[in-house]
Amino acid sequence: VFTQDQLSNWVAAFENGSQSVESVRSLLQQLPLCNREVLREVFDLAREVCARPVTKMQPNSIALVMGPNLVPLASISDS
Repeated sequence: VFTQDQLSNWVAAFENGSQSVESVRSLLQQLPLCNREVLREVFDLAREVCARPVTKMQPNSIALVMGPNLVPLASISDS
């Protein structure tokens, strides 16, 4: 979902711990429309899973499981 050319911007936005709503919103707007729609669906799914009473995973655990699937594979092998 996150494009290879923008990945370094996303990493930089969260590395220093001072990410803001405006900076994240700006990065989201730079994604292609179809990527934003997929990301919206993924977040909606994660929210629905977290809201179910039978779910034993915390939201941060779900993010750890789903997150790597949103990052371009080439970026993992390059690091």
